[in-house]
Amino acid sequence: LAHQPTAKGLVFSAWFVFIGYMLISEMSESMFDLRDLQLLLTKPINDLTFSLSRGLHVLVFTSKFTLCLAIGLIVYFIVWRGPLQLLAFLFVGVLAAVLTMSATLALYLVLLRKVDTRRLRIVFGWMQIILGIFFYTLYQLPSLLDLDGLSVSDFKLVDDLSAYWFPPLWLGALWGLLSGFAMEVHGLIQAALGFGIVIAGAWFYGSQSKGYGEKLMKLSLSSTQVREEDRTSAGGSTNDQSQ
Repeated sequence: LAHQPTAKGLVFSAWFVFIGYMLISEMSESMFDLRDLQLLLTKPINDLTFSLSRGLHVLVFTSKFTLCLAIGLIVYFIVWRGPLQLLAFLFVGVLAAVLTMSATLALYLVLLRKVDTRRLRIVFGWMQIILGIFFYTLYQLPSLLDLDGLSVSDFKLVDDLSAYWFPPLWLGALWGLLSGFAMEVHGLIQAALGFGIVIAGAWFYGSQSKGYGEKLMKLSLSSTQVREEDRTSAGGSTNDQSQ
């Protein structure tokens, strides 16, 4: 792409979608892991501290995937683009990781507060199935469409009205501004929105942490009750068959 902020905006958008999917599919059990809950809740900590400890764990997980996705672009910036664009990319890359993490964790916390604990694991199971179908379709889509002769070299999305619909694209505008590219009014607004959405996302995650430990305990008790009911039902069926 000739328009570099658009190219980087698409990169950050791909990170957001891919890493968000990885967090939902791979980190569900870690988010509901109660092995450290008994230890932490015996200490004088509040729900915000507990949710931040979980957030730090997820941030480490997110950073590993982000680094794997970014290493090629880091080499590209070092060799061809120079230190200014590299530093801007590293800074905005960290913001993209924080945005992805806070959005995913806020989703977990909202569901913990709004959805009955007996149904919560079912909801996440369906979310994983739907996202799996979505990504498989997205992967197969280029082979199903006739893209021969389509030129995208002049494609511009960032610094345009069409970029307002997806927040990760705003990070492309922020990268362009920090890298010294001339930005129009839409680009300046999107750059400000890109930085603001990261701060707002982190704040919203913290604001949703009330009752986090209590909800996890209820989720654990609910899962235990379900397993006991299933075991009782299985035992009753076996007795009926033996009679």
